[in-house]
Amino acid sequence: MDTVQLLPWASDDNKKMENIFVDLELVRKESSQDLNRNEDLITLKTGQGQRVNRLLLTGEAGSGKSTTAANLAYKWALNDKEFPLFNFAMVFMIHMHKIKDSNATLVDLIFDQILAEDSKVSREGLKSYITSNPTEVLILFDGLDEGHSGAHKNRSSEVSKVLQNRKLRKCCVILTSRPHRISDLGEHLSDYTQVKLKGFSWENILKYINTFFKEDAEKGRNLIRKLKEEPHILALASMPVLLLMICLLWDDESRLPNTQTEMYHKTIQYLWKRHQTKNKVETSSDDESDNEEFGEELNHLLSKLGEVALRSRNFDNFQVVFSEKDFGKEICRLGCQVGITSRERKRKSLKMTSAVTFLHSTIRDFCIAVHLVRLLHEGIEMTEFNAYLDKLICFTANGSCQYAEFILGFCCGIEPKVTEIFIKYHLQVLAKLSFHIPLHLKGNMFQHTNITLHLRQIFESQLSSEQCLELVPLFSDACNLSLTITHHKYIPSLLYLLKVFKSKPTDKGLFSYCKVLEITTGYHPLIPTLLAHTINLEQCEMIVNNGPKTTTSDLDLMYTALSKLTNLKRLRLKNRYVNVKYDITNLLRLFTQTNVRLTHVKLEGFQYDVKIMNMFLSKLRDSLAALSLSGTLNTQLQLSSASEIIKGMPVLKKLNILELGVYQIGNVVKKLRPIASQLETLALVRCALHESHLKELFYILNRAKGLKLLNLSGNGFTVNSMTHLVECLRELPVIEELMLENTGLTDDTACTLAECLKEKSSLRSANLSQNPGICLRGQTALKDLPLSRRKPSAFEEMTINL
Repeated sequence: MDTVQLLPWASDDNKKMENIFVDLELVRKESSQDLNRNEDLITLKTGQGQRVNRLLLTGEAGSGKSTTAANLAYKWALNDKEFPLFNFAMVFMIHMHKIKDSNATLVDLIFDQILAEDSKVSREGLKSYITSNPTEVLILFDGLDEGHSGAHKNRSSEVSKVLQNRKLRKCCVILTSRPHRISDLGEHLSDYTQVKLKGFSWENILKYINTFFKEDAEKGRNLIRKLKEEPHILALASMPVLLLMICLLWDDESRLPNTQTEMYHKTIQYLWKRHQTKNKVETSSDDESDNEEFGEELNHLLSKLGEVALRSRNFDNFQVVFSEKDFGKEICRLGCQVGITSRERKRKSLKMTSAVTFLHSTIRDFCIAVHLVRLLHEGIEMTEFNAYLDKLICFTANGSCQYAEFILGFCCGIEPKVTEIFIKYHLQVLAKLSFHIPLHLKGNMFQHTNITLHLRQIFESQLSSEQCLELVPLFSDACNLSLTITHHKYIPSLLYLLKVFKSKPTDKGLFSYCKVLEITTGYHPLIPTLLAHTINLEQCEMIVNNGPKTTTSDLDLMYTALSKLTNLKRLRLKNRYVNVKYDITNLLRLFTQTNVRLTHVKLEGFQYDVKIMNMFLSKLRDSLAALSLSGTLNTQLQLSSASEIIKGMPVLKKLNILELGVYQIGNVVKKLRPIASQLETLALVRCALHESHLKELFYILNRAKGLKLLNLSGNGFTVNSMTHLVECLRELPVIEELMLENTGLTDDTACTLAECLKEKSSLRSANLSQNPGICLRGQTALKDLPLSRRKPSAFEEMTINL
């Protein structure tokens, strides 16, 4: 347990867990809370302060889910009293792909996968302890997406009951899965706290490389230097399995590949070369591993393995465990010898059988790609080939293509000519399915996930400028392209095409259509370059920092690129780390020196100079329609400066959306009088509004006849002030959304409010949650209202949350 075998074909190539494991970036889904260490998973609390007993750890293939789970078990075994896992008396790690019997009990799985055959632990004793002491037991279920036995779907099985929180509810359960399979939990998904593995940050990439090359520090430093020079490979390095391959390839050849396809190509060549060396196989010139193409023997092996894997696909799931019979004796033997697959002897009933698995799901995908390309080279009819694609590719309700990203990318990397085939096929299918078209895409018949998929295919194919331009007509409907980048791995794909098209007339290039860009990955060295190429952007939404070590100079580069986007209208920036102070004064100053006329601005969790902010707003007095400024509860950012901003704020002639959060602005509410009649949205959240300030607020509300959304959450209301608020609400003819979360509502005030709101035919939703003073009488009065626990943002109509 204390060592990690780097590659399955090299049983003697191991590293100590503490010398190879590096913490990954983890983020809690519902709260966007970042977890700094692996062990923070154990200390998570519910909203009521209780320990989280059902935790779902999600991540893409190769993102480090299994290693993270194994590291938890390893650290528990160290018996360190300082470690949170010390409080567990027992920790079990169950691999879902090793479950053969869908009716197996938890104790059966522990004996089958963990305990030695001569263990003196009794089944009844173990079962009794787990049942009697569930709070002292941690169970790690690894690979929900790889569960082939169906144990997690068999409602009568003990595994299903535990995963669905119907048994051992007080036991701590951590489940890992790829995102596309979490729907298997059905209605029980809500029982889980979800944590997403985001891969390695730049700091952790450095730590991993330095650890890997601990005995050859100079080689490690050279690799880091090379990654800085090759940012498209750096983006791939955030995926742990790919970073391992990068380190292995660098250790062997001291060079890096250009694309993911080339990286896997090199990796499999490395396996083949090692196999030949180990088995003293004589090679012909065609089989030399230094050649760009695979030799015929290796190509045949990969194609046969891929053929079986493709044939095993059932609905949205690939078979994970195969038998020797599935592949045939010779292919199975060779695949295991090379290290592409592995074989384990298992006893089933009274017979011994072989369980064969691929080295990794992405290696399986590469083999499938080799097989598909081989079919094309052999002259398969396109109707028959499209039938394979129909089986391979699944479409979600919104038209996005899932489960085949790696396979399609590898196909294009192996044979660039298939890129056009895939894109045409994809667009034809979407046209036939007639998916609903979002308004913000204005005629584009595919959504951003599909665009990203196509970009990935083109990037992997490394097409020339002329070849890329030939594909532009396929995207002719994309008159307002919207792109969302949720992972650093997509940035190289975007940059590749951006650079290709920038060398041609902008009216012919695909990215001349790019109007909306959303980046949720945090800062990346490539982002300023990306912004420099998307010169026609009209809307940009970004999380601007990637942790405490993102430097001011890093952000200044991005700010400079932002200020040069002359067509930019809508800007949203968010500081993800509430305990890290970031000053965006330089960005505001840069905008005051340009002719950019922003219409929507949303800044969350930043510091800035008040005078520069007011200069920035003055510059936008004739264009700004929506303004949202918010600090953070944790650091109390800008509590006093907000009142100074409002006090010195110019009259913004077109402003109709105003959001202020976590600011003390009570004393300057009257400064909002000049814009009262313009307002359609007013949000003053946790703004320390007291009785003395509310009179002025009510004056403004009485003049805001066009107000559609009002959010006063986090401010205390007395019975008297609530009565005045109700009077104001009666005079708001078009109010659609009302949020009074955590405002001290009582039964009496709730009844008064309900009477008023029932008369408002325009009302679509009301959020009155976190008001413990509303009891049965108040709840009864409110029951017929369109109550909602959702806390919508007034900026939802101007941002794209895809």
